[in-house]
Amino acid sequence: MAPAFAEDTGGFTVTGGVYGTDYTYEDGKLTILTQTPLTISGTNVSGTVKVGSGVSANLTFDNLSIKVMTPVTLTKTSNLALTLVGANSVVSDFLYPGIEVPFGASLVIRGDGSLEAQGANTSPGIGEGPMKKGWGSIKVESGTVKSAGMNGGAGIGGQGGSRTQALSTGTIEIAGGVVEARGSSLGSAGGAGIGAGSNTTAGGADPFKDDTVSGGNIIISGGKVTASGGAGAAGIGGGSNGDGGSVVLQGGTVDATGGTGAAGIGAGAKNSEDYTTNAGSITIAGGTVTAAGGAGAADIGAGANSTPVPADRVEITGGDVNSGATLDVSVGSGDAAGVVVIGPGAAVPGDTTVTTGYTLTLSLSEAQMTIGETLRLTAVVTPEKAVVWASEDETLATVDAAGNVKALKEGTVKITASLEGGAKTASCTVTIKAAEVPQPPVTSAPDAAPAGKANPKTGV
Repeated sequence: MAPAFAEDTGGFTVTGGVYGTDYTYEDGKLTILTQTPLTISGTNVSGTVKVGSGVSANLTFDNLSIKVMTPVTLTKTSNLALTLVGANSVVSDFLYPGIEVPFGASLVIRGDGSLEAQGANTSPGIGEGPMKKGWGSIKVESGTVKSAGMNGGAGIGGQGGSRTQALSTGTIEIAGGVVEARGSSLGSAGGAGIGAGSNTTAGGADPFKDDTVSGGNIIISGGKVTASGGAGAAGIGGGSNGDGGSVVLQGGTVDATGGTGAAGIGAGAKNSEDYTTNAGSITIAGGTVTAAGGAGAADIGAGANSTPVPADRVEITGGDVNSGATLDVSVGSGDAAGVVVIGPGAAVPGDTTVTTGYTLTLSLSEAQMTIGETLRLTAVVTPEKAVVWASEDETLATVDAAGNVKALKEGTVKITASLEGGAKTASCTVTIKAAEVPQPPVTSAPDAAPAGKANPKTGV
């Protein structure tokens, strides 16, 4: 199939497929209608590539450059597998991301070429659109991707500014390639390199100002990733006034730098009394990681003035983290703070500072008892703090202030230890059975004597 004439498609040159069946062009918009592979090229095109509703498109950008309000857009029910050949760029000149991926849609980027994506107004380079209904699934498998937000937008992820509804997010995954994601700033509000945009109120009257706005779900398993946050925003995780979300690093090389008051990986800075921020859930299991927090923030975990919550958790079980430098890991402190775990398989600097809340574990998580039996449970709290014991059903088992459990009746009951104030709990599930009743010994009958002979034991 010969390419369509450039003048017939608004400056786009399309190779493959059939015009009218696989794609159409109207009013400055090239709409993809089927999954037929298409290659699109063109220089300084002022037109939009749109993947139609319900379509799983397979496109190759071959030295394509677009500058327009909406360079590339997906609908909330469409998917795009994008292969990069040569040097490509998608630049919005008003309002939109370079590639809009709404919640419900998915984008996969691969190939040997490169892509530069630039958002406009408060948009990310790649991710959530200006209607602020969240971003979809975004995955980079290979290629070189540079993505930058504008005025509080994330490099890859969310819009900046105020919201009128709760945020929904897909997963941002980087499995390979070279990715450079740069969040942007508008005054003291900024977007994450990868994650959420800035979170601000609209004249102090935003009805969702207290709703959780987080970095969503972020997984990095390979490639080389450089992520820098704007003012008050994490390199990876929350924008200003935003939570860290869920971040899992499994491999690759990751360099994450937070803006002022924001973690390198984790929460953004709290710069307004209208919000609370927390570290979120961060797992580092592999890879080479360099994380640098802004002034007043941890390298990994909490931002400046973050509010600790028990669900916050930083777990470093593998990888090489901040080699040759210092490392500050924090989820805040106090009764309500979460947990930091650094496993023996992780390589961390000798100069590592950990700020964590209390950890609470029990000597047993399950136990078997018989009626009338007593079992001693031990609670280990770090740092030391008193616990309160309770049985969920005292007709089955009781527990005293020292953790001694008395089994009373058959059944299953949960015994719980709580820190004073109830910020953390741990429990043991106890199954109680009746004691076995001893059975009388069984005596064997005398051996029978052979026919015609007396039994020597009985004489018969």
